[in-house]
Amino acid sequence: MFRKDVTEDLSWWNTRRGLLKHSALGFGYLALRGICQQSVFGDESLLGPKRPHFAPRAKRIVFLFMKGGPSHIDTFDPKPLLTRDDGKPPPFELPR
Repeated sequence: MFRKDVTEDLSWWNTRRGLLKHSALGFGYLALRGICQQSVFGDESLLGPKRPHFAPRAKRIVFLFMKGGPSHIDTFDPKPLLTRDDGKPPPFELPR
C-alpha cells in the first residue's frame, strides 16, 4: 500500500483559495444542520411570522404611498404666504 507524505496532504492549507475550497463544504454542513435542527425543534416555521422584540403600542397607522402624487408641501403643510405671494416676482435676484 502506498502512503503519501503528510506535508503533501496538508499543502492546501498554504493558500487562502485552498483553505476556502476545502472548508466551504464544512460551513455549508454546519448551516444546514442548524436549519434542520431549528425546524425540527422549533415551534414556529422559518418563514412564518415571528414575535416582535418589543410589545407593540400603536393602535393604528396611516400609510400614504403616492407615486407621482402631490408633494408634502401641497398636502400637509398649508402656507398662507404662498397663497398671498402667488404670481408675484421673487424679492431677490435670480441667478442666471
